[in-house]
Amino acid sequence: MFDPWNGVRRLLLVCVDALPEEVEPALSCLHDALPGVHLTLWAAPELHEAATALPGVAALLPAPGEWLDDLAQTVAVIRDGRYDAALILSAPGHSPYGAAYACYLAGVPVRLGQSAEFGGAVLSHCVIPPAFAVPPVDYHLHLVSRLLQPRREREVAPEPAGHGPIP
Repeated sequence: MFDPWNGVRRLLLVCVDALPEEVEPALSCLHDALPGVHLTLWAAPELHEAATALPGVAALLPAPGEWLDDLAQTVAVIRDGRYDAALILSAPGHSPYGAAYACYLAGVPVRLGQSAEFGGAVLSHCVIPPAFAVPPVDYHLHLVSRLLQPRREREVAPEPAGHGPIP
């Protein structure tokens, strides 16, 4: 299994601009691959209402009115969760870096997301999105499947910060 998952017991799943039906297949994959992981969902209220039907969600974080409105409070809430990793599911074409930055400041050591842009070490592991437009469900599944794929099945090219993109 992909190295960042080793030792992960508490996972923060951050859903930026995502609907329940868009993230449910990705959550199912995560739940099946990481059955012992305590999953906390941080998302908009629409997702909270449907979270009881989402597989593997053990806890919910209250969603801020706007992402990162009060950065100090957001960082404190994340830090209190003592997460081993954060997986940021951003909508196609949207940046994961705002939420990843809050997780970085909160001391979450593994921050996983999907972006075509270089963001330094804000994401500790960055998956390159599909080269063509796909529906949000497939976009999130692309991220999760790449992160759960055995390491030997792909090449990782180093970036200046020492972190490589995951094609």
